Amino acid sequence: PYAVMTGFTGGSDREDYFSKPSNHPSMGSVCQYLGVGRRQGLPGYVVLPAFPGYSQGLRRAGPYGGYLGGQYNPLFSTCEVRLPRPYDENKDFYDPTLVPMGDPGLPALPSEITLDALDRRRSLLQQVNAQVDRLGSSPMTVMSAQQRQAFEVLLSREARLSFDLGKEPPAVRDRFGRDLFGGSVLLARRLVEAGVTFVTVHTEAKGAGHWDTHENNFNMLSQVLLPFLDRALTALFEDLWERGLWDSTLVMVTGDMGRTPRVNRKAGRDHWPQCGFCLFAGGGVKQGYVHGSTDKQAAFPVEHPVSPGDLVATVYHQVGVDPDSTVPDQVRRPIPISHGGRPVHAILA
Repeated sequence: PYAVMTGFTGGSDREDYFSKPSNHPSMGSVCQYLGVGRRQGLPGYVVLPAFPGYSQGLRRAGPYGGYLGGQYNPLFSTCEVRLPRPYDENKDFYDPTLVPMGDPGLPALPSEITLDALDRRRSLLQQVNAQVDRLGSSPMTVMSAQQRQAFEVLLSREARLSFDLGKEPPAVRDRFGRDLFGGSVLLARRLVEAGVTFVTVHTEAKGAGHWDTHENNFNMLSQVLLPFLDRALTALFEDLWERGLWDSTLVMVTGDMGRTPRVNRKAGRDHWPQCGFCLFAGGGVKQGYVHGSTDKQAAFPVEHPVSPGDLVATVYHQVGVDPDSTVPDQVRRPIPISHGGRPVHAILA
């Protein structure tokens, strides 16, 4: 997901697969760095239902603050992914009947720690930090900022209520879907309504219900992936409209690449970064408009090609950030946040 979350396409998949401090920052991290829409007691940037790579036991590059510093990382929700039956990795990876279940939520405190006890620990930590401030070291500054943000969220009643899907009526839960993805999209709506500026939802698969369809592509799409996406997005769009949030909320739906136009011998489609598509809705974009076209095999763009940098620049433009802005890297060089991308004005209303 690195390219579509940062706009940077200059590296290789090997270089940009894992998260590292030298990575370019994500859109959400840049918005936090620039102070876009931050509210006391709420995180400015949340990723649901967990960090990318959670079920694989690794951290994929993309959503992090990179060289801006860890204090601009998102708040990652936690989840306990459940499957409807025991999983066999040798035969179930492309089984469309396996749907990841569970609800995303705030990281939980240990049962023995009350909110009062947590507040006392914060007070003690503040006293300790005051004694070491004279060091003025960057790691200490980063840690202090991360600690402050963590305490703000954990002690905030508004944040806890926003993350509580139990506050939603059963009929609303059903509309979004009781699966992990549907619950994550519903929680994204709750967070936006509460005032969180930037929310990313990705599919957490645990080896099932994923979009990496190297095999059984058509059954995976028709039986689980597209119906579940359609249900959750329809519910989200309806809720945003009914709650007066449609015009102030930009929704972007994308994968990290396209799929090969040629179907392989296992009825699958492999990685194809040369051409793909994405959807924009709400937030000042045209409705029912198709931008660009491909050749007849859907292999390459032939009209109005759009780069990841262009997508990122469009998002920045719509949230009020100058796409030509720069941020400092680790040696204080000014790095363009859109990496040469330009807003796609043709899709804007």
